[in-house]
Amino acid sequence: MGATTEDTRHGQGQLKQYTSVTFFQQALKYGLVGISNTVIGLGIIYLLMFLGVHYLVANVVGYAVGLTNSFFLNKYWTFGSRGGFKREAVLFLSAALVCFFLQLVTLWMLVEQVGIHPRWSQLFAMIVYTSSNFLLNRTFTFREVPNHPE
Repeated sequence: MGATTEDTRHGQGQLKQYTSVTFFQQALKYGLVGISNTVIGLGIIYLLMFLGVHYLVANVVGYAVGLTNSFFLNKYWTFGSRGGFKREAVLFLSAALVCFFLQLVTLWMLVEQVGIHPRWSQLFAMIVYTSSNFLLNRTFTFREVPNHPE
């Protein structure tokens, strides 16, 4: 059977979704948010360590603040979402965990199975995390949910 006009329009709509100016603007904003998360998180980690806080505690606090910063900046600035806070927070954390696991498996495979040095493998795994996290958040977490009159 051939593709229907509806199938063709749906396929073109999906392709357009990933080639639009909005997609690239959001990707750029997402990258800038990531840089700010790194600066804020690392700044907090180093400050807490300077103040005598154990490095593991400092790390957890720094990452928690960075993740919180990421959620709010991506929700309101990158994606301009007006969706439900709880729903998006849960999806955001879920996406972060899925992407962390994906990058961890990628890292392990590159080092242990392919034999690439961990330093280079970390960089590639970071790219996997960042790109998959952006796509999950754009597609699921902060997607526009149509309003249904009640």
